[in-house]
Amino acid sequence: MKRTVSLYLIGFLLIHVVPLSDDLNLTANNSYIIESLRLDHLLHSVMCLPMFYVIFNSLTINYVSNRFVIALALGLVMAAFAESLQLLLPYRAFTIPDLIANIAGVVVGLLVFLSSRIFNIVKR
Repeated sequence: MKRTVSLYLIGFLLIHVVPLSDDLNLTANNSYIIESLRLDHLLHSVMCLPMFYVIFNSLTINYVSNRFVIALALGLVMAAFAESLQLLLPYRAFTIPDLIANIAGVVVGLLVFLSSRIFNIVKR
């Protein structure tokens, strides 16, 4: 893997395992962007947005369709793994909404990636 993907994934995992201060945790959990969207869920999604792009560009598979499927699978596995890792940590909590937010971030990142690819093809 390229250095970029390694640094991104290490940083992503560190963010998921580093203990948060109680003030920061309460602020993120009790702040709502809209009625049903908490700030911490938005932050989970934003952290996962670049995951598909970073993994896709680091793979050296020739067939784009194979690279696409593998990047999506690895992105989803990584998003689930990072949240599941919190089951082992007494100072962090695994939650299904956080897992969904991680997966949503990967999927939205994929859609942004596809949109940019399609836009570049049409633009030419």
